[in-house]
Amino acid sequence: MNQLSQGKREVQIVKKFAAICPYKINLNSINKKDPPEPDILCKLENGLELSFELVECLDNLIAKTPSDQVSLKYLLDDEKNKLPLCKRMRFKRKYKNALIYIAFNKKYSLMRRKRSIPYLVNFLLNLDENQIKKDEIELNGCPEIKWFSIRRGVYVGPMFRVGGFTPFGEPTLRKIKGKFNKKYPTKNKIDLLAYYALQPEIPKNHWLSDTEDYVKDNITNSPFNRVWIYSFTKNKILFFYPTL
Repeated sequence: MNQLSQGKREVQIVKKFAAICPYKINLNSINKKDPPEPDILCKLENGLELSFELVECLDNLIAKTPSDQVSLKYLLDDEKNKLPLCKRMRFKRKYKNALIYIAFNKKYSLMRRKRSIPYLVNFLLNLDENQIKKDEIELNGCPEIKWFSIRRGVYVGPMFRVGGFTPFGEPTLRKIKGKFNKKYPTKNKIDLLAYYALQPEIPKNHWLSDTEDYVKDNITNSPFNRVWIYSFTKNKILFFYPTL
């Protein structure tokens, strides 16, 4: 991803985060800044300026995933989130602890594979529970998808994975540690916004305790006023410290 695209993406993430965070942020004031300044500069409604440094909670193995698979994964999440509220809630309840693995047929163009996604999401919404138990489920009438499978476990679902994704670890603490050791040339208060976008978040009990302890023990010696952990795909704040 080039620097311009990355900057637009970071502004988009902060705008979505700002709409639900306790701060009263002027959405029109959110601007991308160049290094070595923090990533984002914005203003609160009281006129005070606030900076955000962003870091994506993304395992390095996933970061190396081919771009086509990344694009398809994003579109799957978007299509699920575009469902009408009643259908979206039904989808979430149905797959709340599920990892849904999709094997797309690479002999078809990326555009055709993308166009199959609404069909797949609707199929999943109406899928019979007996079919869910099968190891591999074929999608009749949709040759762009070879098969998909559904696994239940300690997942914060619905979690999509496109063929080619490798197993991943929980990177949150490592990413935060890397930012705590940096310096930024600004007089504004800086908050650290660690966010999930590509990588689905692992349940809190697998990472929150160690991350919370590290943040509490080290934030006074860091450049940050507050640390946030945010799910961009679920639009949900998972953790922040210190509390407001």
